[in-house]
Amino acid sequence: MKKIIFLDIDGVLNSSATALKYGFGGWFQETDVATRHNVLWGQDLVHNLKYIVERTGAEIVISSAWRISFSPDKFKEMFAIYYWPDAPVIDKTMKLSNRGLEVNEWLSRHQVSSYVILDDNNWFLTEQQSRFVQTSIDDGLTLDHAKRAVEILSQDLLLG
Repeated sequence: MKKIIFLDIDGVLNSSATALKYGFGGWFQETDVATRHNVLWGQDLVHNLKYIVERTGAEIVISSAWRISFSPDKFKEMFAIYYWPDAPVIDKTMKLSNRGLEVNEWLSRHQVSSYVILDDNNWFLTEQQSRFVQTSIDDGLTLDHAKRAVEILSQDLLLG
């Protein structure tokens, strides 16, 4: 069974610090070529996400609002410009009334052994809180956040 990272973008792979340098990205279309001039993530923040994947074998499901504009293949293209050409982006959540419900809906259709949610906003359900790592728009995904995500992913879900 799979381990899954539900990934937000703004406040996780970019931050106020990266915005001061580059601005906030995502202002392009699915058909445009993804470049460092329009994606505008932080290389160190992408590296911290890769740290989680390398230690857990987890795959990525995009839960960010960016998922509305971009396909999983486009996200793979975005990761490739940050030196991660084989980023394991496998899917994105559906658009529902809130992210907690979106995560539950995705989980209801897939068998997973563990999951973690990376987001700078806490709009998740009570039962998801123990698997939620809240990042900050100020700093994005820090190494401490990444280490906590690895701990969470090492805890299998209780199968009932």
